[in-house]
Amino acid sequence: MWPKICKVSDCEGKHFSKGLCQKHYTRQLRHGNLTGLYPQGPAEERFWLRVERAEGCWNWQGARSDTGYGHLASDEGPEVLAHRFSYQLHGGVISEGMVVCHRCDNPACVNPDHLFLGSQRDNVHDMISKGRNVSGWAARTRCKNGHPFDEQNTVIRKGGARRCKTCARQSDARRRAKRAEGTS
Repeated sequence: MWPKICKVSDCEGKHFSKGLCQKHYTRQLRHGNLTGLYPQGPAEERFWLRVERAEGCWNWQGARSDTGYGHLASDEGPEVLAHRFSYQLHGGVISEGMVVCHRCDNPACVNPDHLFLGSQRDNVHDMISKGRNVSGWAARTRCKNGHPFDEQNTVIRKGGARRCKTCARQSDARRRAKRAEGTS
């Protein structure tokens, strides 16, 4: 059970979340520290200030997106995802159109041993094979017409959506027949 006041010494603020008052919780969330100051210096130094190294996952302690992925400002200016930064920092090259995937399924992890390069399609297949898909539709093994969602009968669209090849062929045939009726 968390204390009723902030766990930061010399702070009498009322507990808000994770043992911190709202002020310190917000600072930790935004800045990755309790001072409220953004760390200065090169991106690599700022990166290591926000990494909690452990036996398994190295959890990102800085700012995170709503989906749990860490991010930081790069030396070039725009923000980058922390796991992508880690992959490149440890010698990985990310080709255009490729994504950095997590073996551990922990979006906050920046351990290079837990990261691998793949296409978005690879990432979606990895997610589905591990049962991490959130959508009830994605968990189904058959389309709405009863055709199997297997490798031979499934197209993975951009963004990860699946389409049944049998249903697509039938839909195309109906559309062609309707078009042919209109031209006669």
